Parts: sequence; C-alpha cells; structure tokens
Amino acid sequence: MTTETIHIVLTWRADKRGKLRAETPLKFKTAGEAKARAERAAGRFAGVVAISQG
Repeated sequence: MTTETIHIVLTWRADKRGKLRAETPLKFKTAGEAKARAERAAGRFAGVVAISQG
C-alpha cells in the first residue's frame, strides 16, 4: 500500500469582534512550499499553521 503525504497551510483572520475565522486551506506538493507560504502569510493573518500528514 502506498501512502501519500499531504502538506497543508491553514490560516485564520480575526473579525471585528476578535473572533477567529478560518480561511480556505491551501494544499501543496512539498513541505518546503507549505512552509514558505506559511511564512509569507504570517504577517497578514491572525494565525497560520503548516502541517504535513502522511
């Protein structure tokens, strides 16, 4: 059985009352791409997480 590793970046924005709202998850082919995207997004979002699961 072959397993596929997925790399996802999750982002959240804070609404006017400070409540976090999840944005659409982004899927990447490599961990490096996901990490780079998360680092670029860190300044624009209230929260950012890059995860890999395989």
